[in-house]
Amino acid sequence: MSDTPNDVTQLLDQRYRERTAADRVRMAASMFRTAVALARAGIQSQHTGATEGEVRALLLRRLYAG
Repeated sequence: MSDTPNDVTQLLDQRYRERTAADRVRMAASMFRTAVALARAGIQSQHTGATEGEVRALLLRRLYAG
């Protein structure tokens, strides 16, 4: 299910395919960094007294353990 019209989805898909492999890798890396920052902020919000090491452990668990 999507709220994006099919013609817009097709246009975006075409634009992504036209990018170089390096551009697509940069985009993916940027999205991953953003996801990590959001996850870290959520953890820090939920565990206000957590040390940096605890936040890191929770972040790694969230990212890689499901």
